[in-house]
Amino acid sequence: MISVILTVYGRPENLDLQLEYIKKQTVKPDEIIIVVDKNPSKPFDSSKYSEHQIIEFSKNIGVWARFSIALLAKNKYVCVFDDDTIPGERWFENCIDTLKTVDGLLGTVGVKFKSGSADYDYEDRVGWPNPNKETQKVDIVGHSWFFKREILESFWKNTQYHHLFKKSGEDMHFSYIIKKELNINTFVPPHPNDDTTLWGSLPEYAQKLGSDSNALSLETLSNLRMSKYLNKIRKDGFVFQSEIESEGQNNVPKKLNKLKFYTNNILFILKSLIKKIIKF
Repeated sequence: MISVILTVYGRPENLDLQLEYIKKQTVKPDEIIIVVDKNPSKPFDSSKYSEHQIIEFSKNIGVWARFSIALLAKNKYVCVFDDDTIPGERWFENCIDTLKTVDGLLGTVGVKFKSGSADYDYEDRVGWPNPNKETQKVDIVGHSWFFKREILESFWKNTQYHHLFKKSGEDMHFSYIIKKELNINTFVPPHPNDDTTLWGSLPEYAQKLGSDSNALSLETLSNLRMSKYLNKIRKDGFVFQSEIESEGQNNVPKKLNKLKFYTNNILFILKSLIKKIIKF
């Protein structure tokens, strides 16, 4: 019923923990595919995981290719995980139950962007950072993506710029393209405060594993990369939930305010550098 895609690059030490919790799921996957991007500084011994399918690349090919591997999945449902995400034991059960009530892409953390923004500027994040009692419609999701395999075909449309965004953009693109091509929305299943077994990422691990030196989202230029990709799909018609809900689609910017964009991101980069200097 469920195929799982795991990735190995900067944090191979997390893989055993991920596999432990994936195998604990109340709805168990019957296929696990491990995608290994070559990392000379962190060699990976694939022989230890011979019970699973292993796909190894001779170099680091970035964040997009794991979704191409998902095309090889044999099951109706696919879940792609970031390497810092450890799910609660009922996460798959939660996702399947949610898809009985909504048709969409599901994820562990959802982002709601600010109306009218062309920058990566959000007004809310829901999921493990901000638990949601009910299913929430969001703009994009990340950390893990749970979906019906049949929607993957649309993922590979409008890909002419993907080579420019090796480290980011896959989360925004997935939600944008399924909305554009299939009129399918993006959701975060319930993350009730009193039952973390339903959560897509257990908070005790998320806070620790997602904030180390390998976290792409914490790299100095991360916000700049994400904003550039968001601006690209905004020009192509990506509309935020905040704009739809307020009937304010006229707020969608026709082009990026370059002065505001670079001012915001230079400030972000300077803050990141200062934090790194202080830690050092």
